[in-house]
Amino acid sequence: MKEMFIIIKIAFTMYREVGIQGKLLRHRYKMLDIYTKYQDYPFEYEQTKKWREDLKATLCKASEEMRDWR
Repeated sequence: MKEMFIIIKIAFTMYREVGIQGKLLRHRYKMLDIYTKYQDYPFEYEQTKKWREDLKATLCKASEEMRDWR
């Protein structure tokens, strides 16, 4: 649950800072989808820790796109 709040907080912070709603919403939905998948299959994700890697990759990709946009 804590991770979901962090994800939402990051998404809103990025939205306010940059102001390009479409790209950020796409990344936010992707992060929330990953988190939802983790909720649906906690044992599988907990064994591989893949959900954390997926979130990290999505955040890095969003960060790169914002850097390119600026």
